[in-house]
Amino acid sequence: MSARPFDTHIHLHLIDDVKSCLQQADMLVPAISVSDWQSVIGLSQNHSGVYPAIGIHPWEAHNY
Repeated sequence: MSARPFDTHIHLHLIDDVKSCLQQADMLVPAISVSDWQSVIGLSQNHSGVYPAIGIHPWEAHNY
């Protein structure tokens, strides 16, 4: 059995080839504002190796 890499804090919006990235590793994907929540949850529902981290980053807190 070979282990897959697990990225504990990836920002997929900065990745050029997201599809390849999703195939090569499991990952914890942060959603740092309410506007990100649904897309990150949807990504986790469509890709078994994606685990959502839902929250509000302190830099975004003034918006709520």
